[in-house]
Amino acid sequence: MGNNQSNYMQQSIPQQLGVIEVYRPSRLVGAFCEMIIFFDDKAIGEVKNGGKIRFQLPPGIHELKVKINWMHIKSNPFSFQLHSGEFLKMRTSFPFGSLSAVFGTWMFKWMIHSGRILNIEKYWPLD
Repeated sequence: MGNNQSNYMQQSIPQQLGVIEVYRPSRLVGAFCEMIIFFDDKAIGEVKNGGKIRFQLPPGIHELKVKINWMHIKSNPFSFQLHSGEFLKMRTSFPFGSLSAVFGTWMFKWMIHSGRILNIEKYWPLD
């Protein structure tokens, strides 16, 4: 009976969440495109050019992906460990500048990498 009571107590205490902030620097390239944010293969929000968005997630190993709202441009999955009460900042951006957009050289990178050309990086806290 003591074991059942212990299990009940553990289940009734809410698990503390961690917070993830996804930031997108303001850039001319892709300025009019919103990036859709996916955590663990679920679309849970969008971030505009120069914007940021925060999400609460349970502790554990998670996977972040981003995709452009109207194109077949996306990122590779970015896996990370989130601890209870932890605050992580991620940054996502285009890996090319204005000249690549003007001359179309980004398309070669897009074709070679099957559309996975958006960057994701953890920028705070630094490991």
